[in-house]
Amino acid sequence: MTALRSAVAATVGGAGGFQIVTANTGVGKTLLLREARRLAVDAGLRVLSARGSPLERDYSFGIVRQLFEPFLAAAEPARRDSWLAGAALEARNVLGQDSADRPVPGDFALLYGLFWLTSNICGDGPLALIIDDLHWADESSLRFLAFLQPRLEDLNLLVVIGMRPNDPQAATHLLSIITSDQVSHVLRPAPLTAEGVAAVLTDVFDRSPDPAFTEACHAATGGNPLLVRELSRALSAEDVPPSADSADRVVGIGSRAVAQRVAVELGRLSPDHTQVAEAIAVLGAHANVVEVCRLTGLDAEDVVTAVAGLRHADIIQHGPGVLGGTYEFVHPLIRTSVYEEMDGGRRIASHAVAAHSLIEAGARAEEIAAHLLHLSPPSAAHVGVLRRAAEQALARGTPEAAHTYLQHALTAPLSEHDRLPLLSAAAHASARFDLTAAIGHQETAFTLTDDPLARVEAALSLGLVKLWEGRVHEAVTLLTATIGALPPEEDDLHRGLEAVLLGVPLVAVGQQGILARRGRLRGLPPIGTLHAAMLDAMLAMADGYDGDPGALAFARRALASPSLQQTAAGDLSMALGAYFTVNLHDLDEGVAVSDSLLRGARGTSLTLGSAHLYRSMVRLRRGELSEAEADLAMSLDVQKIARMGISVPLATGLYGELLVEQGRLQEAEAVLAPAANVDPMSAVGVYFMPLLAQAALWRARGKPELALRAALGAGERFESHGGRNPALNAWRSEAALGLHALGRTGEALEHAREEVALAQRWGAPFAIGRALRVTALLTEGPESVTLFKDSREVLLRSSSRLELAKTEIALGAALRRAGSPGEARSHLTTGLDLAARCEAAPLAEQARTELHALGARPRRTAVTGPQSLTPRELRTAALAAQGLTNREIAQRLFVTNKTVEVHLSSAYRKLGIARRDQLGGLLPGNALA
Repeated sequence: MTALRSAVAATVGGAGGFQIVTANTGVGKTLLLREARRLAVDAGLRVLSARGSPLERDYSFGIVRQLFEPFLAAAEPARRDSWLAGAALEARNVLGQDSADRPVPGDFALLYGLFWLTSNICGDGPLALIIDDLHWADESSLRFLAFLQPRLEDLNLLVVIGMRPNDPQAATHLLSIITSDQVSHVLRPAPLTAEGVAAVLTDVFDRSPDPAFTEACHAATGGNPLLVRELSRALSAEDVPPSADSADRVVGIGSRAVAQRVAVELGRLSPDHTQVAEAIAVLGAHANVVEVCRLTGLDAEDVVTAVAGLRHADIIQHGPGVLGGTYEFVHPLIRTSVYEEMDGGRRIASHAVAAHSLIEAGARAEEIAAHLLHLSPPSAAHVGVLRRAAEQALARGTPEAAHTYLQHALTAPLSEHDRLPLLSAAAHASARFDLTAAIGHQETAFTLTDDPLARVEAALSLGLVKLWEGRVHEAVTLLTATIGALPPEEDDLHRGLEAVLLGVPLVAVGQQGILARRGRLRGLPPIGTLHAAMLDAMLAMADGYDGDPGALAFARRALASPSLQQTAAGDLSMALGAYFTVNLHDLDEGVAVSDSLLRGARGTSLTLGSAHLYRSMVRLRRGELSEAEADLAMSLDVQKIARMGISVPLATGLYGELLVEQGRLQEAEAVLAPAANVDPMSAVGVYFMPLLAQAALWRARGKPELALRAALGAGERFESHGGRNPALNAWRSEAALGLHALGRTGEALEHAREEVALAQRWGAPFAIGRALRVTALLTEGPESVTLFKDSREVLLRSSSRLELAKTEIALGAALRRAGSPGEARSHLTTGLDLAARCEAAPLAEQARTELHALGARPRRTAVTGPQSLTPRELRTAALAAQGLTNREIAQRLFVTNKTVEVHLSSAYRKLGIARRDQLGGLLPGNALA
């Protein structure tokens, strides 16, 4: 209670958090949550409540709807519209406030909209969300809570959760994220002591129990408060006195205390009471008087009378949706007891009646499906409802629920013709979370269909899913066989199969032979189909890995395809190869195409996670380290919640490299540690990226032997994918630096010169400039200075400030050693300024050291004026100067209000101003553009 009081007080003061009460059933979670609610109400917090249920764990955003729907329904229209305005507009699609003519957004957009709805409500005063039995929550609601946690700093929001640990059916991945987050405070209430058990017994029996009786009750219940109370009530109902002689009676009743007490109470009441209790057990959150009447056939007056009797017997209570007049059991164990005591046929019949009633009432398909799942098998007439429920679940980002509905639909008596679209839909849903299940559905569909073209379409999807799961040989065998059997006139399908096949060597080792197919595929004439655009994108990616500049033509042709743009805004990873390739060449174009991908996305996790990831690549190369980190943080956040495992190695490598550039070596080590436990030559994914970052980390720590080993490992893995492009993986430069540090300069120069040639072939200035600089570091005398100047000249034509800073500093150091102090000082000062603007602390310190060696007193990093603004501060200030409010800026930049306030406050201080209307004349023109 002390922790809950402190949490409520902190929320009133503007500091929110998660309080998680975790304990086995009956230990007191619900009681503590009721106390939390009381404390919150007394402190003036607005309180919204919800409770997980076994019946609705497959119901998309079920917990979220319980929290917000009654609250919004009761709000004044103007206030409701203000809460659902701006970025919160997308939350309407979840909460029954959506318009039929608006397209359904992606899963990430829904989470983002719900966050801003929560933020807008918090803007009117502190808010508490009280959620019991979270272990029974639907996965989409759990994703929302996980999404909320890293954004909590801006909200005066308290979330109090009750959950059972280690529930076998719980979504453990998401619950682990929620409980382990730094904003979560986990409370574990202890069971009752023998003295506590004696106190409960005294309360029930109205007399002190014998110690032997107390000990027997304590042993039978383990001190579980609910079981102690239910056991004592059951013993009292059977007129068992709390004496030593009665201790043996305790064991017989103890294990069935709840069921025993409920049976006794219902036995004292009329059959109507039992019917109503059973109806409430079946209906779950929809147990109101109207629905109970429909299910039982009783009239409203009889139901109201029965409800009053059940409440008096402490069996049911008002549900969290009081405005809707719903009822629930006082504890899930009581609901389980009533439900399981029902005759199996009566349970099934009740669910059938409930489903029919909801269909007549025009309820959501997912609400109906919760009951249809209990009918085995469902009738063919119910398949359409289950299909619509799956579509709703997918639209709201819950593929697990969609798969459950579709899998149940497949048990209906259907023809093979009718089963095929269900199998395809089930495969599509399960591919997002269970590749093994997806393969099973695709293989069944592949076997059932006798339409040759349909078999090809199934093979295309099946090959892609098998590749994702790592069953590379099976994928290649299937795809090549299907391509070989395809008639020549099916050109479009042929291109789609070849696109999937080309993806194999880019993520799996030992498949480089497939890349030989590119020669023939490059010569295919362009056609305006999706599969043709997919092939262009994959040709771009494969040629980009190889460093063939012809890749750019395929990438740009793919990016110009309307069909691919539409697909990229949806949910197809094949489209992203074109964006990836452009990022490797032209950094300015890379930012532009990544921005366009973000703008055009409908908010799916795959698209947003990939777009932020690819933009972070470009920003890292441009030296916008804080901006790159923001993109990486967003991408990793999305990947963690959506389980986008295939992208993790790339994100891990980029993050490790960024942290090394900033001198945050311990953080880099922690980020890269998980990848160190993976065999890079067997796992599927771009594991050369973490290896390359590990090499940079070892070099920064002064361990050249380990740096060399990691760099050579990165090169081996990269070449196993057909990779040679140093714009993606500059392992030769890294290896050269390691060799040079070990005194093996001849070998180092071979690697460095080879990288220069490969970089010049690809043509990206940042890669050429880097390769020339590393070569210069390995040479001496005038040749070294010449190479440094060549590197500088190339980099001046690019937007890679970080590489230019490194070259300016290295050139300045070389000129100092060559006896040209004036020229050296100029380059070192320029390099220092660039390094500071990039926020590359080790590089800036290197420049200062060189300037000190010249006898100069380098100025410290600017602390005032426009040049002192970090990229994030500059971007935030620029948007403020354009007239956007803090909230609009936060929504534009995918950050919290508090983050905007911090950046603006810092910018005002550095610029010596007090208001945003003073910004316009102080910011550089390109920032305002």
